[in-house]
Amino acid sequence: MPLILAAIGGGGLAALANYLLGKKKSEQDGFSMIFKKYEEDNKRLREAEAENRKELADLRGQVDELRRRQNLMDGSHSDLPIPHWIKTLDGSLITVNKSCYEVFIEPFGVSELDVVGKTDHEIFPQEIADYITLNDNEMVRKKRPITFIEDFVILGIPEKWCVIRYPIIKENVVIAKAGVAYKIPNHTEKNEY
Repeated sequence: MPLILAAIGGGGLAALANYLLGKKKSEQDGFSMIFKKYEEDNKRLREAEAENRKELADLRGQVDELRRRQNLMDGSHSDLPIPHWIKTLDGSLITVNKSCYEVFIEPFGVSELDVVGKTDHEIFPQEIADYITLNDNEMVRKKRPITFIEDFVILGIPEKWCVIRYPIIKENVVIAKAGVAYKIPNHTEKNEY
C-alpha cells in the first residue's frame, strides 16, 4: 500500500481525496435534494389534509342542517289529522304523514317502510294512479295550488275527498309536488266542526 501511495504522489493523493470528498458531497447533495423534495411533498400533503378536513367539517355542518330541516319538516306535518304528502316531479314519494299512509297507502298493502321512493303507479291500481298523475301534472303545468274533488274506492267503500295539490317552487321552478286531502262527509255521517 505504501508503494501505491508513493507512486501516486502528492498531487495524485490530493486528487483522489478531492474525488472521494466530491463523491461524498454529491451523495450528500442528492440526499439533500431528496429530503427537501420529501419535506415539500409532506408540506403539500399536510395543507391538502387541512383543506380536506375543513371541507369535511363544512359538509358535516350542511348534513346536520339538512337533518334539522328534515326533522322540522317531518314534525310539521307528521301529526296533521289529514293526509299530507310530498313527491318528486317524477312522482316518487319523498314523505307522507301517518294519516296519508293509513288512509291511502296501507289499504293497498304497501309497507310503511317501502313508501319512500314509490310512485303512485307502484302503490295504486292503474286507473287511480293515472287519475292522480293527471291532476298532479295539471297542477305542475299551472304552477299553483289546485283543489280537486276526487272519488276514491278504499277497501270497497266509495269516498269523496277534497284534494289540494300544490307545487313546491324554488326560483320560479317547480321542484316537487305536494298535497293535502280531507274526506268530504256524506249526509249519513256525524260531522264535527
